[in-house]
Amino acid sequence: MQGPQAWIEKEGLKRGGWCFVIAWTVWILLVYAVGGYFGVTLLQGYKMQTREHQQAWMRTFSGQGQDISPPVAGTGRSEEPVDVYAAVSFNRISDIELREANWTAEFDVWFRWEKASVDPGRNLRIVNGTILEKEEIAAGLRNGMHYEQYRLKARISKVFDAARFPFSNEGLAIGLMDGIDGTDKLRFVRDGRGIDISHLILPQGIRIRKEVAVVGLQRYGTGEPGRGEYAGIGRTHSVLVAGLLVVPPSGAVYLKLFQALYASVAITLIVFFIRPIHVDPRFGLAVGAFFAAVGNNITVVTLLPPSEHISLANIVNGVGLATIFLALAQSAVSLHIMDTMGRERLSRVFDMASFAAIFIGYGAVNLILPLAARS
Repeated sequence: MQGPQAWIEKEGLKRGGWCFVIAWTVWILLVYAVGGYFGVTLLQGYKMQTREHQQAWMRTFSGQGQDISPPVAGTGRSEEPVDVYAAVSFNRISDIELREANWTAEFDVWFRWEKASVDPGRNLRIVNGTILEKEEIAAGLRNGMHYEQYRLKARISKVFDAARFPFSNEGLAIGLMDGIDGTDKLRFVRDGRGIDISHLILPQGIRIRKEVAVVGLQRYGTGEPGRGEYAGIGRTHSVLVAGLLVVPPSGAVYLKLFQALYASVAITLIVFFIRPIHVDPRFGLAVGAFFAAVGNNITVVTLLPPSEHISLANIVNGVGLATIFLALAQSAVSLHIMDTMGRERLSRVFDMASFAAIFIGYGAVNLILPLAARS
């Protein structure tokens, strides 16, 4: 049985050609390995940053590290604040705008409290959004406690994670507070679980991984005069935060974003089966695919929110463009080998080895990147 080298030499390839093909193939695979390692490292770092950001956001409502000063003697604010039991029921989530960084929520909120000195429904504010519609649907006195229920529609601000989109879980939260009375007069208490999603309508494909309701604090500076050591202090408000951790339809969205890019790369791989001396189809297909990939990149950028990071979308588009460029460079070398050097067999082996290396390298990188980005 003849060995590989004997077969190659019989077919017109000498040792130098064999070494060249091996070196080229190894180099291609090494390029993809380095690019994949770079991408995975970035995405893993982004996941850590997302966790830290979410924890820091929640701490802004927890009161940790805030200097909550006691009521000032003689100001009439030494009474115990009124406990207002509050809860939120989500009805609908819609109009999620990634680039504009906001979403729309329709929900009910209800309050229960004893003393008549506060009115949380009248002064209701949303910390991280704007109330579009507000309707009182129930009010009264039940078992000695005041009760109110409101139906609201609000536009909520939310910075979405573009670095790992669409594989990052997103937190959609609403912060409710009394816009007038601070914690010296009113404090929210979570009523039961504090959140209900039994009637929630979500955009197609989105799933809820976790729901949570917490009561915390938010401090604002005021222009009110103070006395002594309390001069210039801000006002602290009680905040009810109702949040959902949602999972987007990652796989479907990912394929829709990059289907044009993958088609372009697939068309590019066809050129390895065209003889290099057929210049128009050999180079024309790759050039056309390159411009199609650039167009896909522009489309994706216009859909996603701006980001200072090299995002998953940037990496995937970059790998695709680099692959098409490698195919063009390989075609130029293969044409030189066949047309100038007259070594047609070496050119064909060079084409097949390049096809295998690029196909394996590109496929492997595009498998590990989504896995690394997934939460």
